[in-house]
Amino acid sequence: MLPMSELKNMRPMIATPSHDGKYFHNYTLSLLNLVAQSTKLGMEMQVFLQRGESLITRARNNAVSDFLKNPDYTHLVWIDSDIGFSAEAFYRLLLADRDIAAGIYPLKKEVWPEEGLPEAMTREDFEARYTRYTINTHTTNEEGTVSLSVDADGFMDVDEAPTGFMAIKREVFEKMMKAYPELEYQSDSDYNARATCYRFFDCMVDPESKRYLSEDYFFCRLWRQLGGKVAVDVQSNLSHQGTKLYTGSFSKSITTNLAQAVLAPEGLPMSITYATDEIFENPRF
Repeated sequence: MLPMSELKNMRPMIATPSHDGKYFHNYTLSLLNLVAQSTKLGMEMQVFLQRGESLITRARNNAVSDFLKNPDYTHLVWIDSDIGFSAEAFYRLLLADRDIAAGIYPLKKEVWPEEGLPEAMTREDFEARYTRYTINTHTTNEEGTVSLSVDADGFMDVDEAPTGFMAIKREVFEKMMKAYPELEYQSDSDYNARATCYRFFDCMVDPESKRYLSEDYFFCRLWRQLGGKVAVDVQSNLSHQGTKLYTGSFSKSITTNLAQAVLAPEGLPMSITYATDEIFENPRF
């Protein structure tokens, strides 16, 4: 991890696309807190709130186009309008010094066991055992095991991570523009008409598994095809606002029930290792 003093040398652009221009309570409080703390630290950043675009893929590609127009921006940080986070979680994505680093949050669903819940189970125990998170991985080792490894900084590499809370270095887009010139297009969006964009965020059907990949997983695939890596933060806990506020401890979930927390091909064995004996948890929002 880089020292906190390095934040002064970074200028991230936070991008939050919202079709109807609404931003949830957990997101708004988190953003206000982040702006206040960043001002004290002397870190400059730009908040880009985009509304009116009904197609999320086009909204994200429009935001990338705006990001690239300003050479001062060092990172594009996606934060969805329904995500709650701590300032520390935001800084960790930048200070991890990874090409792509993402935070993990619960899916908006309840996974109730068919056999019912054990007597006197606490909410914390329920979340640790049954929460499903926005993360997928399918790469296996020589033994055919989906093997995950948490490094000393509390990050681990995965195949697919969500853009709901993701920091991307500028160099990633520059490399992808050179590697995928066929993805260039002229936007017909009212917001970004005639601007040069790249179809880095789009949907696809995996030709082998026939899985339908959302635009964030498609982006991760493009980067990994170039030999890049996608890291996720195990230590930071985020909230996800739906009809209720979905919360959970990702580090406890992968320790308690790895196969439930991380989606992998059905039937494959899974394992996880840790570089340190204890995983520190950031405050949850």
